[in-house]
Amino acid sequence: MIPKTQFHYSNIYQKRLARAKNFVAPKDEVFFKNTRKLELKWRKVEKKILKELSCVTGLKWQESHIYIYITSGVVCFSSPLTMTILDDIDFMLDTLVHELIHRIISENENWQIIEKRWNKLIGKHKRESLNVRIHVPIHAIHKHIFLKFFNQKRLETEIERVKDDKDYARAWALVEKQDHKEIIKALNPRFKSQ
Repeated sequence: MIPKTQFHYSNIYQKRLARAKNFVAPKDEVFFKNTRKLELKWRKVEKKILKELSCVTGLKWQESHIYIYITSGVVCFSSPLTMTILDDIDFMLDTLVHELIHRIISENENWQIIEKRWNKLIGKHKRESLNVRIHVPIHAIHKHIFLKFFNQKRLETEIERVKDDKDYARAWALVEKQDHKEIIKALNPRFKSQ
């Protein structure tokens, strides 16, 4: 089953999220215009990417519907899937894919299937921060998506975008040193555990 995704703006959710005191939300027109742009780009690749995330992880989507809450001024996260509106629509799309990778892995039934593999995989980087260790497999899967549906340049742009985030940059560096396919294989339950 491939879940349906729906972009959703909730005024209550928008107002209740914690932000910096000096935060100023964009105008409603910006929300709606950029959400529409993101949705148009997403719909072109949605089914292929959701199907590929299931295939590459060896996990089935457990939910039939995913709401994507559009907000502003917060860090994006996977549950509930929350996206900050930006003018860079490609970056938003790439962030959406990143959060969907977290999402498929963390669904309850899926987590039970891969928890041991996950812990073994992130245990290989004991000296790294937890955030780095978590993002090595996430980035490896994301690299697969970049190369399959986009291109090397788009991948390089993503790596460049996060260079100031110490943990994300370090996780990308570790993925680039290794074979991302081997990282994925170590996580995917269809392959024999190493």
